[in-house]
Amino acid sequence: MKNRIVTLSLLLFTIMQIVQGSDLLTKEQAMNIATQLLHIRAEYSGDDLWDENAIIQNAYPIYLDGIDGISYFECKVVNNTSDAGYILICVNKKDYINPEANPISIGAFEKIVSLTGNSNIKLYRYAPFTYICEDLTSGKIIGSMGIESNPWTIYSMPKEKTFNEQINQFRQKAIETGIHPTLTRAELDAAYQTSSSLAKKRQPTTTTTFLKNKFQGYHTPRWHQPTIEADYAVGCANTAWATVYGYWSKFKGKTDLFAKLPLGRTEWLSGTTNNVPEIKNAMRELFDYNNSFGVCFNKNSMTLPWTIANGIGYAENYGYSLGSSCVKVSSEGIVPNYNSILDEIKNDRPLIVLIQTGNSWIFPDHYVVIEGVSYTTGTRQVVLNGGLSGSDLGEQKKIDLPKIEYFVNYGDAGASVWLAPSDKSILSHYKINVGEKASLAFNVAGNGVRRSFSILTNLPTENRIISWDFGDGKTANTANAEHVFPGAGRYPVKLSFIYTNLPPKIYTVRKTIDITANNIVPILTLLLD
Repeated sequence: MKNRIVTLSLLLFTIMQIVQGSDLLTKEQAMNIATQLLHIRAEYSGDDLWDENAIIQNAYPIYLDGIDGISYFECKVVNNTSDAGYILICVNKKDYINPEANPISIGAFEKIVSLTGNSNIKLYRYAPFTYICEDLTSGKIIGSMGIESNPWTIYSMPKEKTFNEQINQFRQKAIETGIHPTLTRAELDAAYQTSSSLAKKRQPTTTTTFLKNKFQGYHTPRWHQPTIEADYAVGCANTAWATVYGYWSKFKGKTDLFAKLPLGRTEWLSGTTNNVPEIKNAMRELFDYNNSFGVCFNKNSMTLPWTIANGIGYAENYGYSLGSSCVKVSSEGIVPNYNSILDEIKNDRPLIVLIQTGNSWIFPDHYVVIEGVSYTTGTRQVVLNGGLSGSDLGEQKKIDLPKIEYFVNYGDAGASVWLAPSDKSILSHYKINVGEKASLAFNVAGNGVRRSFSILTNLPTENRIISWDFGDGKTANTANAEHVFPGAGRYPVKLSFIYTNLPPKIYTVRKTIDITANNIVPILTLLLD
């Protein structure tokens, strides 16, 4: 009887080797699928422990008894540097593509390693949350979960038993307790065709958009942080601001920035900026505008997210005060962020993004500049909750799963690189517009003492008070003014726009009117009796 049971178990576990096709997934592909599922769950299923900051950090191989080669990758989830569970991805089409997931703690592979201190292992999966672990050094089974007890049971088997003898015992227990794969080939084929087509890319289309202009082979300057007082680095935020302003200066007509440095020479566009006073001074001014501060333990500088928008003051200080703005957009999800950033790139405006690189657990730690975006489409039907046994496919939703990437200048004097939101958490972005210089002037028409005045300006009309001072004690407050001067002389005429909104602003322009005796037309006065 025992031999019959063993023979039956071998037959059951060997028949699983029958697979249609040989398109096995790689570790990278499994992690990409897990990343997409992670984003879906974070945005649509309401998992408190998985949000937009969660990433797939690593993947560990899992095997099926009786099958050569890796059958699953257990993809480790990390949320804000803390362990946040795992997503199991099937790579050989012998199970649902996402048969198991847990947003808590760590997966089976890391758990057995932590319990035994042994990472030279091979993990076999029999069913959801049901595993045995082989020590590859000794060739013995050193633990199991879900077969004899739950959670893990760690034990040592008699040395005289071979691995085959040990695993046959587990196969027998699996059959006796009903813990063995129950999915038929037809069920799996149906599942992959209808609900799990993440494994197949359905002729995706990619749209890539960059800033319209380039320096010498790249869109924004390759600048690195210079040092300022006490050998502190100026900080990535101020380097990012200067990089954005470099684009506006070279390609968008804001040539008064950087003390009118033309930004055409190669040595001005790459490497450290310590030896280019105009660029270094601009970053130093930005340091003050952004309320940046030095960090004593690493000689770096920090700029807080709620003060970095002050960097727009640098442009305003050089006359570009009309319409200049920096608007912070908080993270609203991968696709909404992309749409907002795409609008800026289409309008030929580089923008600053705050990311979490994993180097700091206290603050988001790096500001970078986005030069381009990429969007790969593909509508696929996926299982959000995953089937755990039998033909239970779980909840299904048809969702567009785009692959989104940003072309980023890291501010390290190196080449720009593609950055996916899953690689580094994009926490907020800053939309920057450098406006126009305020223009206010007036024309004077007429001869002699009678003159007319008309305004030329690009200043807004809202909340505006117009004030004319004709230099002879007389005033007016209309846009087009008529005035008669008292006689020959030099009259300093002053036009002011006073804006009453906060903070109040006053724009003033002056022009001297010369009235000489020989250009005064006599005024005839008739006395009637």
